[in-house]
Amino acid sequence: MAAKKRHKQRQQLFPTYTPHVPTAPVVHPVVLSEYEITDEPLENRHIKKLPAQVQARIDDLYELAQHHPTQAITELERLVTTYPRVPTFSNYLSLAYLAAGDLEKTEACVREAYRRHPQYLFAKVN
Repeated sequence: MAAKKRHKQRQQLFPTYTPHVPTAPVVHPVVLSEYEITDEPLENRHIKKLPAQVQARIDDLYELAQHHPTQAITELERLVTTYPRVPTFSNYLSLAYLAAGDLEKTEACVREAYRRHPQYLFAKVN
């Protein structure tokens, strides 16, 4: 007896035909910008609007945040609350938390600084 041959169904090599509809090309704009690399303090228009006694304290606060963070934290928290539009204070506060070893508060402060000031360089970098 001869066995009947079973025909295997061939798999379709090509998917069903879908007509090609041309789409508009994606255009990625080229943005040219200039940067000046310097070790000088950055101009900050928000700092210029602060009272003179607060402006005079900014450099001291930076040093205090680095070397004596627990002393700086209270004053920086007050300044962040008093002057929420000045991103420098949020940056210094995150630095103080980091120097104090409080990584949870550091991360929360960095995230909040970026949420409030997305164009501020140090908020982006942190």
